Amino acid sequence: MFTLCRIHGVIDRKMYEKLCEAVMRAKATNTFLLLHINSVGGYTKWALKMHKLLFYCKYYNIETHAAGYQKVHSVALFVYLSCVFRVAYQETQFLIHRAVPVPGDTKASVTRADRITLGFLSEITDVSLPEAYELANAHTYLSYDYAKQKKIINFEWNKGSLTT
Repeated sequence: MFTLCRIHGVIDRKMYEKLCEAVMRAKATNTFLLLHINSVGGYTKWALKMHKLLFYCKYYNIETHAAGYQKVHSVALFVYLSCVFRVAYQETQFLIHRAVPVPGDTKASVTRADRITLGFLSEITDVSLPEAYELANAHTYLSYDYAKQKKIINFEWNKGSLTT
């Protein structure tokens, strides 16, 4: 059994609250959490909060899984990477770019967001930090095959089952 949380749409406060509810359900039912992600991104502030929440799931013995579907763009990629087990449909498209300031952001907060998100990408995958910045500066769409090669996708679907 699992607790499903669909992250379809903009990463914002509403999506964060939806994830909070799903985490509480997963804890109450003693099931793993499955995020089904199809998002063009959203607000870095809320993605960082989602990342922290997913990080703390391990302390509550909640296994986190992410399934990328169609679009895992911008900060949605950061949320996707925050899960321990990551799979994706063959047609899934990933997008990496530098943080985009929104009203109220300072230059320091945008730089910090880049440091956190790109640093995390290089820490848990086979993408080096210089390569992460190069990809982000070029506003790069990543193919399924590239994501798999670089361990952004760290599990593979085979006829309904997961294999490493």
